[in-house]
Amino acid sequence: MTLVNDQRAQLEELYEEMAPSHLTPLWELLSQLVLPQPRSPAVSHRWNYDDARSYLLRAGDIISAEQAERRVLILENPGLEGLSAITPSLYAGLQLILPGEIAPSHRHTQCALRFVIEGSGAFTSVGGEKAVMNPFDLVLTPGWEWHDHGNPTDTPMIWLDGLDIPTVRHFDASFAEHLGEKVHPETAPPGASIATYGHNMRPMRGHVADYRPAHQPLFHYPYAQWRPALDAMAASATIDPHLGHALEFLNPADGGAIMDTISAHVRLLPAGFTSSRAARPTARFSSWLRGKVPHGWASVRSRLAIATSSLSRRGRNCDWRRGRISSCSASPTRSPSRNSDSIRRNVRDRDFRTPTASACQDHGRT
Repeated sequence: MTLVNDQRAQLEELYEEMAPSHLTPLWELLSQLVLPQPRSPAVSHRWNYDDARSYLLRAGDIISAEQAERRVLILENPGLEGLSAITPSLYAGLQLILPGEIAPSHRHTQCALRFVIEGSGAFTSVGGEKAVMNPFDLVLTPGWEWHDHGNPTDTPMIWLDGLDIPTVRHFDASFAEHLGEKVHPETAPPGASIATYGHNMRPMRGHVADYRPAHQPLFHYPYAQWRPALDAMAASATIDPHLGHALEFLNPADGGAIMDTISAHVRLLPAGFTSSRAARPTARFSSWLRGKVPHGWASVRSRLAIATSSLSRRGRNCDWRRGRISSCSASPTRSPSRNSDSIRRNVRDRDFRTPTASACQDHGRT
């Protein structure tokens, strides 16, 4: 704002006098508050998974899962220092459960999901029902449901946590309770929710078998089920020029996203695939698997996807090599081509602001 000297001096005097009353002039700040396009404080960054795993195992030698309550290394975006966030609206971390350990039962208003990385046979109990976890499974712990974790196997279990902690913090809506027992008493056998709600059917309302919350009946999406579905789609469907072959995990109660504030989907990108356009501006992070048979963790990407023009001005890109966890502040115009098929698992915040989503479509950011 360019003003003549006398007007500027009068305004500065006004600002100084009204500052003790905690009043500030919008006209000085409007261009910073109402942006012509998204401008995320998150920055591009890479974590080396082998290093993170080594630190996590060292922590396991020092502090137990019960002492820590949740033994997790937070993936904190360098542009969001001190906020425990990987994007402005999402949290991510790597959690370790060692053989014989239990992470005690608690509940909180934050919604959470877990993508399993290493190990097989540990469990997450939700409301007293165990989801036995295997590599690349998706397991949810919806807000305000009791949950605990345990590892009865002889090998460590590591998974990626994703929570809406920054979103809940924004609305000042954090509540939490501890059960008082390490493990919630069993209310249903392992896998009961998949058998009851996981086949596009559910018990009749009022039936004694209808035991899960009506708004969130399913919380376990096994890799053994979602990978064949993705492969079948890739074998027959037309590939999307940006997304590749993509399937979203759904809440069977309403056909919408898995939770109120977080959605998740998987993509298959065939060898040599290159995307052709930018994505809608939503906060997300992704994990990559290479090859038709996954051998382990590849990388995690976090980004706030913004307009292609913004990315071009920044001139930044991300390295998706194996064994790295990466955070990107913008969506690449073109995804790098690969010499083998890749599977990408995405976690993102919900598009709950309909006018914003419509505006993005109007500007060609679909």
